[in-house]
Amino acid sequence: MSNGVTSAGRVGPSPMVAAAALALAACASAPPPPVGAAPAAPLVGDPAEIAAGVDRAVDLALAGDHAGALALLDQAEARAPWTLAAGVARVESLLALGARQAALAHAEGLVFTHPGSNLAAFALGKAHLALGRVSEAEAAFREALAIEPDDRPALIGLVACLVRRGPSDELDEVTTELSARAGDDPWAVHALATAAQIRDDVDTARALYERTIELAPTLSAARYNLARLVEQAEGLAAARPHYEAFLRVAGPERARLSGEVRARLEQPR
Repeated sequence: MSNGVTSAGRVGPSPMVAAAALALAACASAPPPPVGAAPAAPLVGDPAEIAAGVDRAVDLALAGDHAGALALLDQAEARAPWTLAAGVARVESLLALGARQAALAHAEGLVFTHPGSNLAAFALGKAHLALGRVSEAEAAFREALAIEPDDRPALIGLVACLVRRGPSDELDEVTTELSARAGDDPWAVHALATAAQIRDDVDTARALYERTIELAPTLSAARYNLARLVEQAEGLAAARPHYEAFLRVAGPERARLSGEVRARLEQPR
């Protein structure tokens, strides 16, 4: 499975895809059924073969083929219902295709069938955040961190929630912690950029957005946020190339935002 930026310049695994990769070992056995539910269907087929199918689905998600990923996950989950790795990958692909309510429903099922899993809690947090439910997302990310304090994706999610609340001492503390762990993770660097921007540290934010794009050229959020930052500082003409770059990499989950950007760029100069 690929990690980081691929040779084709695609963005490396999102925190969700990385979480699915970490959970692949769970394909060796079916998870316990919910309390009071009928026993889960037995595992059908070779566990290693099922894990390989989930692995291929994660690679397809990484390459941007989320419909293909979901097709493979359907096959895997028919043979191993509610496998953690497959479930986390499914939430990622549903979010990427804009199916936010379906992603939330599946994430809730993961938390129900995998109590005590930081990966399931993280998936739930990401689904809530995609729907703008900041309080619910924050609670889920904090739960993931309580289970696994070294969960960097959950820490990135917590930063995203705190940024939405505005500058605070806690945001400063959490970003300091994330900065120590960020390394060359583009999602972590992007989170640090948004935190710098919310504190009006424009120079730091711009440098971090540019570093994010260097690490992950197709991370559309970084392209868009850099464009907004440049527009606020220098005007639309200076930001136009950055908006155009955003449109080139934006996926279906950015359809509404892409439409707004196109309309803005079509305004008379």
